[in-house]
Amino acid sequence: MRIPRPSVVAGICLALSPILFPAAAARAGNVNFPFNSAAGGWTVVNSGSIPPTSQWEWTQDSPSSTEGGWHVRRGSELPGTGSYLVSPCFFVDGNDGVNKKNSVYFEVFHRFSFGDSGTGELPWALGQVQYRINEGDWLGIRTSDFVTTNDHVVPNYVSPQPPFINSTNEPPPGGYAVNAWDGFTKDFGVKDHQPSAFELSFGSGGPYTFAIGDEIEFRFLMGTQISNLDMPPELVWELNSVQIKGVTLCPEPGGVGLATVGVLAGLGWRVRRRFIPRKI
Repeated sequence: MRIPRPSVVAGICLALSPILFPAAAARAGNVNFPFNSAAGGWTVVNSGSIPPTSQWEWTQDSPSSTEGGWHVRRGSELPGTGSYLVSPCFFVDGNDGVNKKNSVYFEVFHRFSFGDSGTGELPWALGQVQYRINEGDWLGIRTSDFVTTNDHVVPNYVSPQPPFINSTNEPPPGGYAVNAWDGFTKDFGVKDHQPSAFELSFGSGGPYTFAIGDEIEFRFLMGTQISNLDMPPELVWELNSVQIKGVTLCPEPGGVGLATVGVLAGLGWRVRRRFIPRKI
């Protein structure tokens, strides 16, 4: 019996992959996380001693008007502690679902209540979004890269020291303004979610030096600046949905999809696989 050439077998596998795995193909370049219906594979990591009532959690019966979502409450956190909500891994592909462009676009619909804003008082809590490339250092998002139109909420509080990232503790290249969210979103009490978004352009000589094919991850941080020992566990921050353009989900170990990847790798295809836990 004549054995097909490896290149022929690989070609067949690639041709059939959109049919065998339509969900992955549909997500290419445009990944959506409707948190009102599923947790989306995001994970919780805590820094310092944080009680369960003050950690990120996902529940179907969240206080959200859409009956579900990731949320975090205030409680007995201490300054310097934080609760992180970490995304799955993505590959940068620069495809926004329509056009090929050298950028990654990230948008979240959320609502928050971190404390008084504009009164001169120190906010008791803050929120921040961060990213990292190829499991390197976690980095802050330049404030200037946030969308400012159409009621998008821009972080406007100068970030304090760790666990927050700011212009002084930012890993290289660093040196640019990095802020955090404080205060309240509009209509927080009536469960109205507002958008916040930013675009990371790469290949243009700016601080974002990653490239197509690199891995990228994101995480939300809720941290405190003052002790909350006597505060009731009221809702602080709620995420309703996240959309990321210009990425695809990384393959994870296990499952039929990875078996196909393994076949291609065995035929000489360069595929990156992970057999050890990801660094947090």
